[in-house]
Amino acid sequence: MIRQIINPGTQRNLQDIFQLYRETGLVEQSYLEIRIKTEHQPTKICALKAKENYNLFEKIDVINEVHKIPERWNQQIDEIENNIYGHLEGLLLAMPVSLDDTQSLLNCLDYALSTSYLQKRGQDPFAFVRSCLLAALINDAEIALKASSSSQAKSSVLLKELTRRLEPNLGEISNEVADTVSLLKRQKALLSIAEAQKMRQIIKS
Repeated sequence: MIRQIINPGTQRNLQDIFQLYRETGLVEQSYLEIRIKTEHQPTKICALKAKENYNLFEKIDVINEVHKIPERWNQQIDEIENNIYGHLEGLLLAMPVSLDDTQSLLNCLDYALSTSYLQKRGQDPFAFVRSCLLAALINDAEIALKASSSSQAKSSVLLKELTRRLEPNLGEISNEVADTVSLLKRQKALLSIAEAQKMRQIIKS
């Protein structure tokens, strides 16, 4: 019988394989670099990167190899995007904000990023990729919202999709906007928003 010699340098242990989805694992030390969809190219997950002050070295290579990152998620990117848009549509119908109220809209999106994705990264395998993608989409929307001309504002993929989905219901939910603004000013909501904003700064770097 021929015995296969295993190089110790190529052995993978369970911690290497599963820590991507653990709250205290690689998910806390890394993020996904994402290129947002344009008229000429689809959304693309480019690379798994270490957050500042973390020296992950070969650990990222191990995770890329074992989990087939970014190839596996790029194959599912349409499904991942639709899941995010569908979730945000439901949230904004339950917690309506004016799409013209820049700060309240951003706060609501950040609240969703934190409570629905960042805080569930240790529970849902897709929460990691969804959190990074939504953070990138919000960053793109923030640039568009703060742009001076309306033509620039329309360039945001996230804003265009939310407008398309919510437009039929905007008149019906307008009376509830003040309630959402008030809710987003509560201490617990502010902490969630701050968590999301910190995450978005990492994605920008």
